[in-house]
Amino acid sequence: MHQELVPYRGIPIATNAPNPGFPAFRENTTKTLGLYLQDMITVGDWLFTGNVRQDRMESTSFNVCSILC
Repeated sequence: MHQELVPYRGIPIATNAPNPGFPAFRENTTKTLGLYLQDMITVGDWLFTGNVRQDRMESTSFNVCSILC
């Protein structure tokens, strides 16, 4: 099977890659949550900026092949 190579930023990319013939082994899920608080306080000619940041990420992986394969 001949694959057409299309350059992307000078790198050849195959446009019609063959189907591997088997299902994906895993199903991945990622959940993210971010919280950012900022406040500014002026004292005379001075301006003070304060901030707080909290990030959370949860990732799960499910083995699909144990059920479907």
